[in-house]
Amino acid sequence: RKFAGHGVPPAHEAAQTLYREAIARISPDGHAPAMGSDLFMSNLERLGLTRLFDRRVVERVINDLRLHPDASMAVNISARSARLDHWWASVLSALESERALARRLIVEITGGIGLSDLEASREFCAQFQQLGCRIAIDGLGASTADLESVRSCCPDIVKLEASFVRQARQSDVGRAGLRGRLKLCMQLAPIVVVDGIEVEDATWDKLNALA
Repeated sequence: RKFAGHGVPPAHEAAQTLYREAIARISPDGHAPAMGSDLFMSNLERLGLTRLFDRRVVERVINDLRLHPDASMAVNISARSARLDHWWASVLSALESERALARRLIVEITGGIGLSDLEASREFCAQFQQLGCRIAIDGLGASTADLESVRSCCPDIVKLEASFVRQARQSDVGRAGLRGRLKLCMQLAPIVVVDGIEVEDATWDKLNALA
C-alpha cells in the first residue's frame, strides 16, 4: 500500500495549503505501478473488505500525522464504512488519547450518504467530531436528497463534484448552476471545496468572484 497526495488550497490564498488529501494506492508486488482506488474498491466491496481497508488507511494517515506535527490531512473512507462498530474501536481510542492530532485529521466520506444509512452516518460523524476531527463530505452532486443527508450530518467541509466546474467552463447556464450550488454549499458547511480546478487554471479567479 502506498499513499499519493495533493494539497487543497484556500480560495483567497492559492499559494498556501488548507490541508493535504491522502490518496491510497496499491501495488500488487511492491514494484508494479500502483493502482488507484477506482481499480480495486469495487472488488473490496464485493468481498466485504471495504471497512477493513478504510480503517487501515486511516491508521496509516494517523501515523503520518504523528511524523508530521504541522500537517493537516484528509483521508477518504467509503460511505459504507461510516458507521460505528468494532472496526473503528482502535482508531477512536487513539484519537481519544491524542486530541491535538485528532484536530489535524479530516475524515472524508465518499460515495454519498444514503437516506437508509443516515442515522448510522450521523452518529459516526458526531463521534469523530467530538474527538476533534473534521468531517468532509465528498462528491456533492445535484440531488436534493444528497443535500438533506449532508445537512443532517453537520459536516465541516463539503466538496462539490468536478462536473459543475466543467459545465461552468462551457456556458452561462453552467456558470449560473455553479453559482447556485456554491450558495447552497455555503449553507451546509463553513468550508466548501470545489473539485476539478487547479491553482493555475483561469477558472480560479472566476471562482473567487463567484464566492
